Amino acid sequence: MNASVDASAAIAGTKISPNFGSQNVVTTGTLTSNDITISDTSPTLQFTDTNHDDDFAITVESGLFKIRDTTNNQDRLFIHSDGEVDLWGHVDIGAGLDVTGNVTTTGSITSSGGIQTTGTN
Repeated sequence: MNASVDASAAIAGTKISPNFGSQNVVTTGTLTSNDITISDTSPTLQFTDTNHDDDFAITVESGLFKIRDTTNNQDRLFIHSDGEVDLWGHVDIGAGLDVTGNVTTTGSITSSGGIQTTGTN
């Protein structure tokens, strides 16, 4: 039965079975869960920074995991289902970079400390 519920009422979650249909669910609190499943042909999490800094979206679409800067309409990171990773922008690696395969470049490689090699050059 639909009934008015006082704002101060405490209802144990085990006593209700909410189905909000196509309505938006809005809270100023924290959403806590063991697992969250988002199902869609292109499921997306939107992150909006209310301090007016860049906003981001995480999307999974056709086997591609995407992180996008929605404020600047720019792709930032793609992870393909085959393991290939695409990065846009400058990449800083603070603790070292280990490469077990070949390194290919269409530009130049520069170093302020020299490039050391071992094995076949």
